Parts: sequence; C-alpha cells; structure tokens
Amino acid sequence: MSGVRRAGAGTVLPAGHGSAVGGAAGGAAGGGDVHPEPPSPGGRHRAVSRGAGRSAARASGVAGPAVAVSAAALGAALTNLVVAVITARALDVGGRGELVLILTVTGLTGMFVALGTGTSARYYLGRTDPRVSVDHVLGLSLLLLVPQCLVTAAIVGPTLWLADAPERGPGILVLTGLLSVSTLLGIQLIDTLNAVGKVIASALVNTAGCLAQLAALVVLQVSTGTLRVAPVLAVSVVAGAFQCVAGFVLLRRAGLVTRPQLDRAASALLIRTGVPALGMNTAMSMTFRLDRYLIGVMSGTSAVGIYSVAATASEILRLVPSSWGQVLCYRVASGTMGTRAVFAELVRVFAVMAGVAALMWLAADHLVLFFFGDAYRSAVTPLRVLLVAELLLVAFQIDARVLSGQGRTKACGAAGLVGLAVVAAADVILIPAAGMVGAAWASLIAYGVVSLWTRAAMARVPRVPRVPREPHVSREPPDPREPRGTGDEPMSLAPTEPEPAGTT
Repeated sequence: MSGVRRAGAGTVLPAGHGSAVGGAAGGAAGGGDVHPEPPSPGGRHRAVSRGAGRSAARASGVAGPAVAVSAAALGAALTNLVVAVITARALDVGGRGELVLILTVTGLTGMFVALGTGTSARYYLGRTDPRVSVDHVLGLSLLLLVPQCLVTAAIVGPTLWLADAPERGPGILVLTGLLSVSTLLGIQLIDTLNAVGKVIASALVNTAGCLAQLAALVVLQVSTGTLRVAPVLAVSVVAGAFQCVAGFVLLRRAGLVTRPQLDRAASALLIRTGVPALGMNTAMSMTFRLDRYLIGVMSGTSAVGIYSVAATASEILRLVPSSWGQVLCYRVASGTMGTRAVFAELVRVFAVMAGVAALMWLAADHLVLFFFGDAYRSAVTPLRVLLVAELLLVAFQIDARVLSGQGRTKACGAAGLVGLAVVAAADVILIPAAGMVGAAWASLIAYGVVSLWTRAAMARVPRVPRVPREPHVSREPPDPREPRGTGDEPMSLAPTEPEPAGTT
C-alpha cells in the first residue's frame, strides 16, 4: 500500500483517528502523511527500553502533528458551537431538543452497525496486512449503510413519540435515514484516512464538513428568516455528503483506493477483529450520549435541549487530548514510543486542560447567557459539573488510544462496557432525583471510572527484558544504507502477553 512505509518484515499501521512521526522529530507532509522511523532489530521492545533522553526527543515529535490535528479539531468544534448557538436561538427549546435526540440516536446506531470495522481497519491497514485493503474497507462500509438507515429510522420514530417532539412524521424519518447513511460513511472514510497515516487530512475533512454545514445553515436562515427541524436535518445531510466525497477524493488522489469491493475474507477479518472493540466504540459512545437520550425520554425535548447546551460546551475540552491520543496511538503501534513517554504527554495535556476548564467554570454563567440566551440559564450548573467530568476523562482519551496501538482492544472494550454500566445505573438513579444536574454527576462518575480502568490497564503492561545478543551478531549498529536482511525481527503490534484480537 502506498503512502505508508513498511516496518521490519512487513507490518504497518493507521493513524486511525491518529498518526505517526518520522524519526526522532516527526514531521507532517503531504496533507498529513507521517512516516514512522523503521524499527531496529529489537522492534517495539527495543523502543520501550531506550533512555529518557531518546524518549523525550521522540515525545517532542508528537507536538507537530498533534498540534495540527488539535487546531483542525478546534476549528470544527468552534464551528459546531456556532451551529449550536444558531439552532438554539432560531429553534425553540423543544425543537433544539428534538434535533439533539435525532443526532444522538444517529451517532449511536452508526457506532453499533459499523461493528467496530473502522477500528479494525486502523489495525490491518496500519500493519499493511495484504489481506485487507482500503477497497475492502469501503466495500464493507457501503454494505452496512442499508442496516444503518433502517435501524436508525426504527429507533428514532418511537423516540420522538415518547419525547413528544414538536415535528414528527414520514418526512423527518426519511431525512433521519439519509443523515444516518452520510454519518456512517463519513466516519468510516475519516477512520480510513487516519488508518493510512493521513491524520491531518482527515481532521481537515472533518472541519470542512462542519464549515459546509454552517455555511448552508446561514444561507437557509437568511433566505427563509426562520429555521425548523426538517430543513436543519436536510442541511446536515448535504454537509455529510460533502464530507464523504472529500474523504474519498483524498484517498483516490493518494492512490490508496481504486474501486470499493466486497471481499468475504477481508470482511470477516474486519468484523472479527472489530467486534471486540464495540465495547470501546459503541459502549463509550453510549456512555457519552445516554444522558441526553434518557433526559429526552424522561423529561421531554425541552429538557434535553437545555442539557445539550451544557454538554456541547464542555466537550470542547476533549479536542486536545483526543488529538494527542491519535498521534500517540500511531507512534506506540509503530514502535517509536514507549509508555513512559506517553505518561509524560498525558501529564502535559492534563495540566493545560485543567487551566482551560477552570476559566470556563468561572465564566460559565456569562458564557451561557451571552451565547444562548436566558432560556438556557439552567444549563449553567450542569455545565460546571461536566467540565470537571471532562478533566477526569483526559487519561482515558489518551490511554485508550495507546492501548489500541498495542492491539489491546480487549482492555479498551472492557473499559467501555464498565463505563456504560456505571453511567446507565447512575442516570436511572440521579436523573429522576436531580434532573439535568443528576445526569451531569452520572457522567462525572462514569468518566472517572473509565480513566482509572485504562490507567490500570496501562500499568499492567509487563516490562520486556532485554534480549541477549547472539555471539555471531555484530555489536556495531547496522548501516541504514544496507538492505535489511532476514535476521531483522519483524515489528510486532501485539503486547508481550497477547490479548484477543482487536484494535481501536
């Protein structure tokens, strides 16, 4: 596969929602391509045992691509925040709540129907496994669009009825089905871009889609003078389609895709490896969004409309740790970074986000009133609780991606399932008792639990003993100009004590 350099005897990885860095000081080129340093004969194990100075040099190489991805993600988040402000002011609280419910269900069904194939694609494409290609990933993604549309429409219909949504009917269900299709395909394409090392390009595609949605929404409001749920959904469908086309064009221009094709063996590999990751992807997605769904069903669309303002504002804090995690995932998988360096990056990111969270906590009242208006004043207290919750989530966002880079989706999946169980139980208890504030506290508890879980999983990685040299092996470093022979050990993405297959 072009665009990703082979490592050792022939394994490779994605930037799956992450990327790699070349040499000691990584650099991004060509729209986000990052090429890992070819591992030494000790492969990933040798990289873990290197000195602190070397680790620090490599860690500094994370900053370039991570900052670029963070900047693009920040642009997307700010754009989405503007969209949220526009819809909150143009729609009434009930209309805003209905829109949030539809988007919540669409996102959840997309994670479930995909069967973790976006995650497994990062593993196989990153290793340049000849059994799975970009064409195979896209072919399977197209097949999954049919159940995605049907499942989403089947769930949204009863949900809107239970929540007494202001706009219901066949038109809304059709638009919801189309939105679910563009959402799933867009996510799969972005995952694929990340998987082949085009992390910055994938972040830019996401940002471009958000900007297209904002532009179309502004045009719609100016031309009609008002907004309703159905036209806003139509705008989202168009923006999603634009994002899909942009992602496919980038893959095509990079020579990574010719024609999507459905291959039974490749699909079986992707699904078999991806299903264990459902605990990570689907369960964590439900952990992040279940509060909105339950508030809508228990308290109606107006309540979820207000709560969504607090959730949207607090989730801005996820941008930096998520982007850092993308890059660290690739570097750990390619054997160019050890877990000590990962922890140092985690501490740096947490320190920065703590400062940002403190500022937002102090200004929460003014931020909500200024951007959303007095109708959303009751979102202030949930926002402050959720800001603390997002800080507790920082470790999970980085550690989960690093575990994925090690091929340990079993640990990630377990964290996701535990988080879902905790938040579901806490929501059922706290939402009836304390409403939106109770939902925020339920999220805080769950986020803390999943971060502790993945931190413990990182600590369980055994230290690999130094492999003694064979008497006939030269102690001099190999000449990089000479071809690598069969004596070079292939790089392994599996942990020392392998867990069941899967990656995130």
